[in-house]
Amino acid sequence: MVMKEFDIDKAYTTYSNLDKLQRKMVIDRLNAEGINVSAIRCYVYKEAPGIKHIFFRFKENKEDVPYFSLNKEQLSKIQEIIKQIAG
Repeated sequence: MVMKEFDIDKAYTTYSNLDKLQRKMVIDRLNAEGINVSAIRCYVYKEAPGIKHIFFRFKENKEDVPYFSLNKEQLSKIQEIIKQIAG
């Protein structure tokens, strides 16, 4: 698999535009790929609207993990799945 550089703006915008069913499909696919996510949350700071974040809640962790704490392989898989689900 060729890993692409994670594009936070594209991933944020694409995921934010998914409907509830599509978001569930993303989480289900990530779990099937071994990335055990229970929730994904997109966030923009009101003070700095150009700064976008995606937080992941992992099943084994009670705290949200920012996207930049994940490894390149996870980010590549997440971006690929979001893109596939969005069509």
